[in-house]
Amino acid sequence: MNVTGCVLRVAATWAAVATCPAVAAAAFPVPTSLGAVQAFGGNTSTPQVATNSKGDTLVAWQTGGGDQRDRVWSAYRPAGQKFGPATELSPESEAVSEPHVAIDADGNALVAFTRAAQAGQIDTVAVAAVSSDGKPAPAIDLAIALPDKTYPGGGPPQPAFDGNGDAAVAWISRDLTSTRSDPDFERVQIAVRPRGGNFAPAQQFAVAAGGSKQGVSNVRTAGGRNIVVAWSNGARIETVVRPRGTSFSPVRSVRAADPYGPEVAQSVDGSAVVVWRDSLPSVPSRGRRTRISAATIASSGAIAGPVPVSGTDTYQDSLGVAVGPRGASVVTWTANVAKSRVARGAYARVPQRFAAPFNVSAAGRNADTPATAFDSLGHPIIVWYRGGTFGPRRSRSSIQARYGSRAGIFAKAIQVSPVSRDALYAGLAVDGANRATVTWIGRDPRLGETVQAITTLTSTLRG
Repeated sequence: MNVTGCVLRVAATWAAVATCPAVAAAAFPVPTSLGAVQAFGGNTSTPQVATNSKGDTLVAWQTGGGDQRDRVWSAYRPAGQKFGPATELSPESEAVSEPHVAIDADGNALVAFTRAAQAGQIDTVAVAAVSSDGKPAPAIDLAIALPDKTYPGGGPPQPAFDGNGDAAVAWISRDLTSTRSDPDFERVQIAVRPRGGNFAPAQQFAVAAGGSKQGVSNVRTAGGRNIVVAWSNGARIETVVRPRGTSFSPVRSVRAADPYGPEVAQSVDGSAVVVWRDSLPSVPSRGRRTRISAATIASSGAIAGPVPVSGTDTYQDSLGVAVGPRGASVVTWTANVAKSRVARGAYARVPQRFAAPFNVSAAGRNADTPATAFDSLGHPIIVWYRGGTFGPRRSRSSIQARYGSRAGIFAKAIQVSPVSRDALYAGLAVDGANRATVTWIGRDPRLGETVQAITTLTSTLRG
């Protein structure tokens, strides 16, 4: 999740942390439909949203699947204005990945994804620049992939900006020409573009044999004062930091247990928090066990930790993390609880001191895609997707939110999306004026799926 001065995906509330109250009603603006209707039979990816302190905002998403061609779209909103029309960023592609986005303090943005010119071809890493007037440039390839060279894998490429406006895009490549016994040789690549310049050739930061249990996977970036990049590599979480306007630090690592993730978020002082899921040995009577862990990354690149964030008694997934302007942090994830999927959270007022986890959503209805962020006053916010029910007493799926105090006490959950149609897969970004943009996929039984967005003051999320 990558924004300058803010962190993506937030939700929280004022109720006691240990409780999970019923959903309250609240009045919100009519959602804006960002266009690019996805007909039934295909899929719309979770919208990715980024904003800067002024309120310039970019949303990007993928459509396709089934017998429909994959496409990447974006919609841009200058501060104080309305979203412009959805623009296709991948007109010549036959297969694209879910896009990821970042925006700098001046409103210049990047959309990064992988694409293949023809079905069946190996992907390339592509980046489309969107200027501060909202006009996208044609996507360019950062890594030209040929069958006998490297190709990107391990998830979509991840963009970020630093405080100077320098940009970086990180991804994982696999080298088919390696002389090692295992040809599926993996590495992390990061390409940097100085402010006003062009992308330089990618630098290599990690190497692992693909035959290991995990290999190199799940690279993530965090923009802000600096650029922070994190990934998993076998039994380690590895990170590098690029202080603004300089070069990357050496790779630092912290030991983990067969990790999945990570996710990373940066504080205003350039330090960061990285979280991941450890996979623990199964217990016959309890099944698969996991644990959420965290470490702090200094602006110099040094790592402290890890510390446990959650217990170890259930399967946990869908991580998110945000760091506030006063150093507090919130971690979100989903967990299997009482035969349903519940959104959970943990709050730390000071680094590495997480309070006991709490249920963000109520049990009994599946929850997914929890996203979290802080406003400029230090209040945490969490948003998530709440599943619907079927049968005679059918209820629609919806987007829920909770707003928190600086002490980590959350208010009741409120419904952000309209009650008149299904809503799926939440995203969140907060600007410097404490305006939250919440995005989701709206599903109309006649038309199909569209990406929806509302912008509201964070204080209205108290309910």
